[in-house]
Amino acid sequence: VTPKMAEHCAEEKKKSNTRFLFLFGGAQLILLVLYAVFFTDYELDSGSHVPSNDYATYYQFFSGIHIMIFLGFGYLMTFLRRSGYSALGYCFLVSAFAFEFCLWCFTLMEHIYEMYESGEEFKKMHINFFNLINADFGAAAVMITMGAMVGRVSASQLLIITVPEIALYTINAWICFYLFGIYDIGGSITIHSFGAVFGLFCSRCVHKGKAKEYPNNGNVYHSDLFAMLGTLLLWIYWPSFNSAPATSELGQYRAIVNTVLALLGCTTGAFYFSRLLRPEHKFDMVDIQNATLAGAVAMGSSADLIKNPFVSLIIGVGTSLVSVFGYTQLQPLLQRKIHLYDTCGILNLHCMPGILGGLISIAVVGFTMQDGEAAGLQTAGLFVTIGIAAASGALTGLFIRFVTPYLHIEYDDSEEWEVPSDFPSLKADAPEEAEAGTPAGTPVLGEHTPITV
Repeated sequence: VTPKMAEHCAEEKKKSNTRFLFLFGGAQLILLVLYAVFFTDYELDSGSHVPSNDYATYYQFFSGIHIMIFLGFGYLMTFLRRSGYSALGYCFLVSAFAFEFCLWCFTLMEHIYEMYESGEEFKKMHINFFNLINADFGAAAVMITMGAMVGRVSASQLLIITVPEIALYTINAWICFYLFGIYDIGGSITIHSFGAVFGLFCSRCVHKGKAKEYPNNGNVYHSDLFAMLGTLLLWIYWPSFNSAPATSELGQYRAIVNTVLALLGCTTGAFYFSRLLRPEHKFDMVDIQNATLAGAVAMGSSADLIKNPFVSLIIGVGTSLVSVFGYTQLQPLLQRKIHLYDTCGILNLHCMPGILGGLISIAVVGFTMQDGEAAGLQTAGLFVTIGIAAASGALTGLFIRFVTPYLHIEYDDSEEWEVPSDFPSLKADAPEEAEAGTPAGTPVLGEHTPITV
C-alpha cells in the first residue's frame, strides 16, 4: 500500500468514526427525549395487562425470549471465521437499540389505539410486560434482517437499517393485528416473514456490481461449534417465544406443546434430509444449525390453534425439507442468478418457513375453524406484510447503496474492532481483486472495496 493510499485510508476511518459517533449518539439522545416526554412514572397499574400475582411467570417468558434475542441469534451468526466479534457484538448493540426504539413505538401504537377506543385524551404511557415482549419481537425482526448482511455492513449502516425497519414493523403489526385481526401468536407472518423479506430485499439492493466471491464468508471447525450453541439456545427457548403472547391457558398450553413437537420433527428431519440432499451424503453443520429450527418458525402463526400433535410433527418434518432444500439448491441458485447474498441463509430459516407458516394458518382458520372471513383477513395480512417488507427493505437497501460508504474489507472484524494478536491473518487467496504484485492478504482499494461508515 502506497503512503498516499495509507493516508487516504486513515482519513476515511477518521470520518467513519465521526459518522458512527454522530449517528448512534444522536439516535440515543432522541430516544432519551422521547422516553422523557411520553413515559410516566411506574405505578401499581403499570402492569395491569398481567393477571394478579403472575409477574414471575411472565418474567420467565420474557427472559427466555431475551436469551433468544441477545444470545441465540448472536451465537448462531458466529460461524463466520473472521467476524465473530461482529456477530455477537452487533447482535448485542443493535438488539439493544432496536428494543429501545420498538418499546417506544409499540407502546405508543397501543396507547393511541386505546385512547381512540375509549375516547380519552392523550396522556403519558405506562410500560407493562407485554410491551417488553413486543419490543423483543421487534428486535427479533431486526436480527433476522441482520442475518442476511452480517459481515458486509458496518455498525452505522445497521443503525440506518434498524430505524425504518422498526417503524415499518410497528405499522405492519398494527395493520395485521388491529385492522385485520389475524392469528399470529409466534410471528410467522409479522416477525419472521417481515424480517426476512425486508432483509433479503435490502441485501440485494445493497450489493453493487457483478457477482463477487467472499472468501471469508465461511466457517472453521471451532466457529461452527459456537454457532451450534446459538442453535441450542434458540431450540430450547423457542416454545417461550411462540407461547408468551397467548391470552388463555389453553392457547398457551397448545402453543408450547405444538412448538416442542414441531422442533422435534424438524430436528430429525434436518438430519435425514441433510444426509439425503447433500452431494457427499454427509451431515452438514449449516443444515443442522438452521433447519432444526425451521419448524418452530412455521408453527408461529397457528401454534395456539392446532389441536392434534400429529399435525405439529408433520409441519416440523415438512419444514425441515423446505429449509434443507433451500440451503442445498435454492440459495446457491439465487446467488448465481440474481446476486442475492444471504450470509446466514435467512431465506431458508425464516422467509420460506415463515411464509409457509402463514399459509398453514390460513388453512387452519379456513378449514378447521371454518371461518372464511377470518381466513381472507389472514391471507391479506400475509401479503400486506410481504409487500410492506419488500418495498421498505428495497428502499432502505438503495439508501445504503447510494448514500453510505461501504466496508473496506468484508467479513473481517479488524475493520471495526480491536482484535488480539492471535487474530487469524487473511487467507492468501482472499481478495480476488488484488493487484498484481500486491502481498497476499493486503487490502486493495478499488471496485467493491469502499471505506466503512
